[in-house]
Amino acid sequence: MLAGRTVALLCLTWGAYQSLAIPRVTECGLSCPQGFACKSRVNRNIFNSFCRQPPVSMPRSVLGSLALSTAMKCSPPDGCSLLLRVNASLALHESLQGLEVCSTSLDTQETQCQTVQVSRASRQQAGQQLQVRFDCFEVAVAQTLYVTLRTVPHFCGVQLGQQYHMEDCREEDVGKNVPDCFAEKLSYWVDRSRKVILVQVPESGGPDYYVRLCLKRFTCEDAGAPVRGDSAGDPAVAFVDIPGDEACAPSTCIQGRRTDVQFSVPQQLCGLQCEGEGRSFLKNLHEYNFQ
Repeated sequence: MLAGRTVALLCLTWGAYQSLAIPRVTECGLSCPQGFACKSRVNRNIFNSFCRQPPVSMPRSVLGSLALSTAMKCSPPDGCSLLLRVNASLALHESLQGLEVCSTSLDTQETQCQTVQVSRASRQQAGQQLQVRFDCFEVAVAQTLYVTLRTVPHFCGVQLGQQYHMEDCREEDVGKNVPDCFAEKLSYWVDRSRKVILVQVPESGGPDYYVRLCLKRFTCEDAGAPVRGDSAGDPAVAFVDIPGDEACAPSTCIQGRRTDVQFSVPQQLCGLQCEGEGRSFLKNLHEYNFQ
C-alpha cells in the first residue's frame, strides 16, 4: 500500500512538473476558428496608426479580450528561443476588416506588429465572436513588453493594452534551454592590482566555450583572439596585462561562444564589477596577453 502511494505521489509530482514547462511551438502561424477565412501580414500598416470615429452601429466593446502567454521554439542543437503568444477575440461587424496586434519592448522601444484580415464574407456574420491566436512574436529573456490590440481600420477609443514580463533565466525551463541564459552562468573576477580578468565557463559536463574580451562601441570590437575554456578540464581563462581603468570601463565586455554550435550567438557581459574577492578557479588558467 505504501509503495502504491509513493508511486502515485511520484506520478502527481512529475505531472505537476510537466505542467510547469513552457509550451513548445514547432511552426509559427495564425490560428482562426474553422469556418472563418483569415490571413495574416507581419509588417505594420502605418495608416492604422491614425484613428477614425467608429460607426454608430458598432459597440465600443467590439474587442472582447486580450490574453498573453509565453511559448518556446526549439531547434536542436542550437537551443530554444522565447516567443510571445497573443490570444484575442473580436465581435464581427461589417465595418471591421481585421485586427492588429503590436508588441513594443519597453527597454528598446522596438515594435513588431501582426495583422489578421477577415474576409468580406466572414464580416457579414455580425455579432459572432472571432477568436484569433498569434503564435510567434520573437522576444528576449526578461524583456518587458507592452501589447496593444486594435481594430483594422483603427477606430478611436477601440483598443486594448496590456503589459507583460517575459520569464528570466531563473525560470528552470528557460535557464536550461535558452542560449542567452549562458551569460548568467559566466563567473568572473577583476584584479585591478594584477591587471587580470579571470573568467570561468559553465559547470563541468557542458559544451566548451570560446571566451574573448571586446570593447563595445557600435559593435563589440575585438580586443584580441578568443581563448578556449574547457568545461571538463580547465574551465577558467585569464586575460592579463589589462589597465585597471580599462578593465572596469563600461565598454569592456566578456563574450562567450559555444564551440559545438557552428553559428552560435555570442553571449555577453558588460559593465564588469571590479570589487569582490578572488574565487577558487585561480589555477589551471589559460593566459592571454591583452595588448
